[in-house]
Amino acid sequence: MIPSVESAGNYIENLGIQESSAVSAATHSKVRDSMLSLRQLRKASCAMLAMLAVLLLLMNYLASVALGQDKRMYSPPYRWRQSLIIALSRLSMEPTSGYLGHRTIQDYFTDNGLALFSHEPGFDPSAPLRWLQVQADGSALDGLIDNAIKLPIDRALQPVLLLANEIGTVDYFYLSFLMFGPRVSSLFYIYYFILAFSSALFLVQFHRSPPRLFLLCAYAAAHYFMVSVYIPNSYWQLATVHNNRFLSTLGLLPMLHLLCTVLAPKERLTGFALIASVGQASILAFLTLCRLEVAWELFAVMLASIYVALLLLSRRRWSVLQVDRRLKPFFILGLSGFALAFVVIYPHGALDARYANESGTHLFWHGVLVNLIESDHHLYELYRVRPEDGYPTGDDDYIGAVLIEKELTARGDASSPIAYWQDGKVKIHMDYFNGEYDRLLRPLVFKLIFNYPVESVHAVAAPFQQFFTSTLRERGVYSPSNLKVPAAMVLAAFFFLRLCRRCILIKRCYVRMIGFVFFVLFCLSLPSIWIGAFLAVGSITLIVMAFLVGTAAVAMMLLELARQVGVAIATRLATRTR
Repeated sequence: MIPSVESAGNYIENLGIQESSAVSAATHSKVRDSMLSLRQLRKASCAMLAMLAVLLLLMNYLASVALGQDKRMYSPPYRWRQSLIIALSRLSMEPTSGYLGHRTIQDYFTDNGLALFSHEPGFDPSAPLRWLQVQADGSALDGLIDNAIKLPIDRALQPVLLLANEIGTVDYFYLSFLMFGPRVSSLFYIYYFILAFSSALFLVQFHRSPPRLFLLCAYAAAHYFMVSVYIPNSYWQLATVHNNRFLSTLGLLPMLHLLCTVLAPKERLTGFALIASVGQASILAFLTLCRLEVAWELFAVMLASIYVALLLLSRRRWSVLQVDRRLKPFFILGLSGFALAFVVIYPHGALDARYANESGTHLFWHGVLVNLIESDHHLYELYRVRPEDGYPTGDDDYIGAVLIEKELTARGDASSPIAYWQDGKVKIHMDYFNGEYDRLLRPLVFKLIFNYPVESVHAVAAPFQQFFTSTLRERGVYSPSNLKVPAAMVLAAFFFLRLCRRCILIKRCYVRMIGFVFFVLFCLSLPSIWIGAFLAVGSITLIVMAFLVGTAAVAMMLLELARQVGVAIATRLATRTR
């Protein structure tokens, strides 16, 4: 039977539909396979980045142990000596409170090589630096600690205080002794315990995000550089990771965690993200109590939260399901603000009444004044200590005392508890700098800035310039041999990151890196106006981190360019042979 034209047309149409369905199914299968392969690559990238981060953190710990950082203390010794005395007083048979220490324990330490001032018992004028031997020998100091805890306490003696320093260092010592025992190495162990805890929170929350795991690897690589190169090149000024001057480096990871949380407004604030954010903010608050410099990291989180909150409020369309995403920057802002408020309020309620003239933290305006004057030649010639001032001319730490005494004498005001009249001039007690001294200095700093605005601006910019001209060079940052290990690790992390990012890496990640670099340049300038450039270790760690990331990015761009050139050459050669 011969088929009709109509039936033949229907047959051909059905055959075309079947063929198109087959092609569509094959296309969908290829897309599904491609998506599965990309998903698998993303999982593999995350796994490799996480393992690399853990490896880098382990390398940090082993490098610190190899350098003997778990068996030594640091300079200047007053801060750690008083913190040790007060922490041991809490652990003694007659525990103290209010950040007071037993004088019996202090007298024992001063009699055994830790006398720092001429009025202290055990001070030997012929060997004023005996404490250097004690702080370099952790086993000898462990023996002193064991004996100090067992001493019978004489309650009739006046208690000792921690003057002009952060009271959080006492809590750092006390917690380390509770967790790991009263030994020098316990201070080292609690540092890495906090680092491991913060890293664990970061890994768990961002275990599916290759870019943020890469950020953790970059931080760990920069931390490795600081531990293995910067600390040894800084001698006793840093000496070890548990020096509270180094805690701003530890605070960078909680800061980065909170920034990664708030700068991803499309991600929901899950229960674990909330818990992790509270944990990281708590770490930052504790570290700020231990080192005032860490406060700039809290400020950075607050600024980022305000920026994201303003962006979200500017968008008109949003659904009820997005409420938690809209509230996330406000939550992080409130969390960081609460942490900062706690740092400010806590000392007022925790300190004993004997701390009435103390702030419970490090001198701030003293550091600002000294850095302003030392950073500008004209200001230094005007305000440097002279022989007629009655203080050592080579010690710029007395610039503030001279300035206060001249101001109070001109006003005829000796009402301050540290001021007194002598030979027709107002003098101040300088047994050790304290909070009252810093409060007297604050209006004088503003007066200096108002009278010399141009010199003050130059003095603020000078530490920024000093970072790149001398500080980083002296500490080995510019040496390729010192950077080869962390740079290789960051390059490996970049390779693992590229597995899941492919070509969009150049379009997005590099643009974000430019913003990250500008953020670094802004943040590092904050602590440098208060402390010396080489002691702003958190800012320097961030610089090293940005430098390593930038170097790895350039290397990967060159490799990608070389690959594209190779493919183009191979394609042209294949075309010619045809």
